[in-house]
Amino acid sequence: MRMFYQSTWWWMAPISLFLILACFIFGYMLLPRARRFSAVFLFIVGAYCFFFKIWDNIDMQTIPIEYSSITYFFFGLSLMLPFPRFRSVSSLAAIVAGLMFDLMLFLYPDLQMETYTVRYTLLRIINHNILLLGGILAISTTLVKWKDFWGFLLYDLFAIIYALILYKATGIVGNDVILKIIDGSLIQVILPNFALTWWWYLIWYPGLLLVLLLFFLLFKALSVRSEKNYRRRTLIVLNPNRKY
Repeated sequence: MRMFYQSTWWWMAPISLFLILACFIFGYMLLPRARRFSAVFLFIVGAYCFFFKIWDNIDMQTIPIEYSSITYFFFGLSLMLPFPRFRSVSSLAAIVAGLMFDLMLFLYPDLQMETYTVRYTLLRIINHNILLLGGILAISTTLVKWKDFWGFLLYDLFAIIYALILYKATGIVGNDVILKIIDGSLIQVILPNFALTWWWYLIWYPGLLLVLLLFFLLFKALSVRSEKNYRRRTLIVLNPNRKY
């Protein structure tokens, strides 16, 4: 794979960065101010993610295996059901899925632009950024606690085990990023001749845990920081018409 500066699709790199910035501006700074609109918007996002992914899997005759594929269902359900703890973990997963997609689009635009049709690539870009925007908006109005980190880890562990079982059961051979993360070969995307030795795994897996912790700390910083602020900014669980 060629990096963005070697690719004819180099112009997708600044677009992906713009999408990330736009999602953070709208999801964290602007939309939470319009509480009634944001409540309706999040419900629509949830319904879209859940039911679109069902239709997409039926239409494409595929099984949801990738991290983002199962996150559509998990996140979609969480936005349609009134369970705040469920929503906090799913919002973290949605942000990770959308952010990973945009970062891979930034680094390796060929991977998306030359693997799928233009129509399907555009659809993937839109849908992953809906995940990112919805996740940021949901997390910015959700009270995230430290115990949610363990829920986040359990979800990631479930996604890994689920992917391994289905890949083995179906015999599908894909270049899914989650597989490269599991076996530590993601480094070979950047350094093709890198040898996967035992000392590399001693660095890789603790490093993954550290990255997840840093992600969680970032998202926790974006979330509502106190019970009082939670009552003031929450969108769905409490009455949006009531003044706090």
